[in-house]
Amino acid sequence: MDNFDLKKYLAEGRLFKEAKTPRYPEGKLSIKDKIKAIVPLWRQYLQSDDRLLQSQIKDKINKYTTYDDEFGGGSYVFDILDNAQSIEDVAKIVMKNEKDNNTSQQQYSVELLVPTIYFNVETGELAKSKYDFGAESELEDMDITSYSDGEELIEWVFDNNYDTAKSFEREYPGLFKVVKAPDSVSMRVFLEKLNINPEDPLFASAIEAGNIEEVITLLIDTAGNGDTENPFDGVYTQSDFSEAARAAQFSEEMIDELLSMTPIRTLEKG
Repeated sequence: MDNFDLKKYLAEGRLFKEAKTPRYPEGKLSIKDKIKAIVPLWRQYLQSDDRLLQSQIKDKINKYTTYDDEFGGGSYVFDILDNAQSIEDVAKIVMKNEKDNNTSQQQYSVELLVPTIYFNVETGELAKSKYDFGAESELEDMDITSYSDGEELIEWVFDNNYDTAKSFEREYPGLFKVVKAPDSVSMRVFLEKLNINPEDPLFASAIEAGNIEEVITLLIDTAGNGDTENPFDGVYTQSDFSEAARAAQFSEEMIDELLSMTPIRTLEKG
């Protein structure tokens, strides 16, 4: 691996095949949304004696459960159809398999440090200006894409792979920074400090995914005051969120991102 050339490997399109990636668009849904979609299909499958209909339902569930990898990939649809005896079983099977499928695709976000980042598809290089790749006359023959949003960069350049993002971050300092999501233990501590029961099933998928944005959205629904201007007024202060995040040992980058979120940014500091 000492002679491993990331840029060449990426340009040849092989790097992303090592990670498991969803085969269909439905596979990119959050765990929570997958469970919501699969449960009624699972119920319909159990209640039907029509083999043709059952086959059609299986194909629909496959859309949510099929992943590709360097060995061809597979689906956990039969784990659901053969083993689930309850809605809770369906949820547990989905959560277990999604966690396994995403071990190499850790949850993270990307914050751009420049307005736009350019990507040379042929060479696998990043730059803050397209002219870093050549003169105007040379650019016409190059395949160059641009990104002004971290989520786009994650999906189209990093293929949702945390290790790939970190590799680019090290090679191109000053273009963007990678913010890793907290693990499930940290998320539980964070919720406890905000007087929320982390065992509440409503928060289960967000906790497992380390999705802080989804957690805040759920907090608005469950603990908010109903005020559309700021649902946390009179409920929490900025300090409450900051202290909860530090108790949960969130990274400084994650704390900064948390405190910059719209409902939290405008709260009293406390």
